[in-house]
Amino acid sequence: AVGVSKAVDLGERMLDKPVKTLSGGERSRVAIARTLVNKPDVLLLDEITASLDYRTVKEIERLIVRLQREYGVTVIWITHDLDQARRVSDDMWFLRNGELIEFGDASFIDESDNPMIGRFVRGEEL
Repeated sequence: AVGVSKAVDLGERMLDKPVKTLSGGERSRVAIARTLVNKPDVLLLDEITASLDYRTVKEIERLIVRLQREYGVTVIWITHDLDQARRVSDDMWFLRNGELIEFGDASFIDESDNPMIGRFVRGEEL
């Protein structure tokens, strides 16, 4: 547990702290560490940076990208933040109401001919 806590930038001092006393960023790191202890092949992140301040969002993004490289784990990152998806993604899937609309490398989102994806990129109502 100590090795994983260091990997997610928590340090040993966090191991004994009650979760209720942790900041949002620390809670995200604890959740990631708890998952990494089990040595998963896939890390599923559902809006993991929602409600975090911008500095902490950037820290978590850098952490996840680094862990993906170091641990070789596949990361499925669910986000509604298009800028974040552009920053952290190698590949993207665009889903609407549970249906896969389009997928490809991260550049497809800006190059798609799909009108729905165009509206999403422009911030218009779908």
